[in-house]
Amino acid sequence: MPTLAHRPDPGFPRGAYTAWRLAAPVARGLGRWWVDFEHRGAAVPTGPVVIAANHFSHVDPVALGMATGQPIRFLAVDELFGSSRLFDGLIHWLGAIPMSRTRAPLGALRTALAELAAGGSVGVFPEGARVWNWGEAAPKRGAAWLARRAGVPLVPIAIAGTEKGMGRGAHRIRR
Repeated sequence: MPTLAHRPDPGFPRGAYTAWRLAAPVARGLGRWWVDFEHRGAAVPTGPVVIAANHFSHVDPVALGMATGQPIRFLAVDELFGSSRLFDGLIHWLGAIPMSRTRAPLGALRTALAELAAGGSVGVFPEGARVWNWGEAAPKRGAAWLARRAGVPLVPIAIAGTEKGMGRGAHRIRR
């Protein structure tokens, strides 16, 4: 399996992996002031893996990247795109994979499978949206389908506390 620094780049913009590798230690250091990571069980495997996590906050993708120590491309509903040039640029640069909530997301699934085939990680929020409370929305099966189809591990991760920083209904980060 290729290493992170040398693996093919099916979706991240040029230089994003290098920038991520330089910025991640800084983000982890600063994040320790307001984010606590509690690790239970085996370490998250590196390389091709589908990460399935609950979704409370806009900062969940960043928190997961900080917690796992690896770049993760997330499936993101296409409704997120088009509201702000700055936000669009940021989520594209972070490698978000746009996915339709109303039509079969065939292009998004092909892109996610290509990322996994190239040795990358794909993140999925099975609830399909940010929620107010645990178990509020029934999880969808896409993460399990994607992991099985790609023949990679499915790693469940629980996120707690991020709703305090920028949970559902928030438009800015609170401390």
